[in-house]
Amino acid sequence: MKHGQELDFSAEPPGEAVDLAEALFVPLWRSKYLIILAALVGMGVGAFQAAIQSNTYDATGKLLVRAGAREEGTAEARVSPTSGGGFLSAREAVSNELHLLTNPKVFEGVARRVGPERVLAPYDPAAQGPAESPALRAMHDFQAWWFRVRGSSGTSTGAPRGLEAATQTLMRSIRLHAEYGSNVITVTCTTHSPQLSVDLVNAFIAEALVHHQEVFSSDSSIAFLDEQVMDARVARSRAEAELSDYRVMCGFFDAEAQRGHLLEDLHTLQMLLNEDLARLATLASLEETLQGEVSREAARREVSVERAPRPNPTYDRLQQRIFELRFELLDVERAQDLTPARIATERERILQQLAKAEEELQGAPEFLDAGTSIVEQDNPRYERLRERLDTTTADLVALRSGTAKREQRLAEVEELLAELERCGPTLSMLETEARQTNLQLDQFLAARLQVGVLDMLDNVNLINLLPLQYAKGLPEKTGPRRGRSVILGALLGVATGFGLALVRPRLDRRLRSPEDVRRLLGNVALAVIPETRSRGKGMRGRAPAGGRR
Repeated sequence: MKHGQELDFSAEPPGEAVDLAEALFVPLWRSKYLIILAALVGMGVGAFQAAIQSNTYDATGKLLVRAGAREEGTAEARVSPTSGGGFLSAREAVSNELHLLTNPKVFEGVARRVGPERVLAPYDPAAQGPAESPALRAMHDFQAWWFRVRGSSGTSTGAPRGLEAATQTLMRSIRLHAEYGSNVITVTCTTHSPQLSVDLVNAFIAEALVHHQEVFSSDSSIAFLDEQVMDARVARSRAEAELSDYRVMCGFFDAEAQRGHLLEDLHTLQMLLNEDLARLATLASLEETLQGEVSREAARREVSVERAPRPNPTYDRLQQRIFELRFELLDVERAQDLTPARIATERERILQQLAKAEEELQGAPEFLDAGTSIVEQDNPRYERLRERLDTTTADLVALRSGTAKREQRLAEVEELLAELERCGPTLSMLETEARQTNLQLDQFLAARLQVGVLDMLDNVNLINLLPLQYAKGLPEKTGPRRGRSVILGALLGVATGFGLALVRPRLDRRLRSPEDVRRLLGNVALAVIPETRSRGKGMRGRAPAGGRR
């Protein structure tokens, strides 16, 4: 080897296989005391970790959750159909109850019931009973000292701070979970004392019942609904008074019904008035015609007295024909079911016939002369025309009087309708307001009745959260598993020793075997001198050994 050349202890001769026994088991055997020491240290650490852990005890209680009307909503929701609907399902009720019971106020109430000092008291192993062996007694003494020191260094003396710390401790120690497929909530508490775990579970159940009843208490709802009922009654009285005053002022008490009657009267009056006007026109035309006939007809006429005159049938027939044609002409002129063209055609035809009859009447004598003596007598035709004229005039006067009354009534109805249209919007608004206030009062009264029933249930402590199982007896110890801690520490120590044993040869720079010389220098060792110890003086002696070429 040249001067200054460094040895590479990690190098392996090329082309040679590594001996597993030499590479693995030999280093482990050489470091057996180190591995044993590491295992003992691990066991000691595990034993220490096991010793500084307090015993734990789990106590269990159960609560049954039922979905009911009390939990459906507030008093406002009971009087408002759109603010919420439908009953809660079983799972929703359990979920809501879990959120309700995880309120810090519940845990604070539990701390007050049990006492913050008891919750925060350090672990005392002697309280679990006397130790049966000196080793167990020694461990209990060590644990008592250890937890006393930790408790004294971390405990505050102030009462509010102690209550707050106890509340936080209970929030970590008490666990709630809903059982699958049921309405049961399981309450589990883990502490270092079996009696404390039982007392905390039972105190939590009692505080949960109190908190549930406080949250869903009907007292605030009753006060709210009483106030709303009073306000609703005042509002209804005010609305009814305003509606009554306005009805008196306007003179309408039922706007819709009165509007319907007025519209019906208006339609009837307009129809009757149109008929009267048409009849008036007909009677006026007839009166004018009769007056013309009367004016042309003599009241008396001369007749022969020597011999009874013989009436001329042709003349009477022609006169009758003319009279009928004139009445027919009047009927055609006032006919409403004929078109103007048809009326003109019929009028022309009647006028032609009337002209022809008058021409024939002029050529025909009225009476056939029977003698020379002539006297005056009443004209029968004149009397008939006069009587018909008088009747027509009386009918016309009566019809005009009735028409005037109908026109006056029609004007009154139209005025009432106009007044109703002016008062209608305000009257309708007041009627709607009165109905709404009355409906609102009914809703508040119904809700007040429901809440009153719930208040009666509250007075007998009948709520929908029921204690299904209290924690009873003293629970068995659930931890810690000290043996597992010791075993785990020993395993970790052995693993650490193995690691150090395998790494140690890599860090050792000494030549310990001919193989190291051959691996590092590439030369063959000539001889090996074994180590010997002198029995007398402890001096090392050397004995020759055969070499190899």
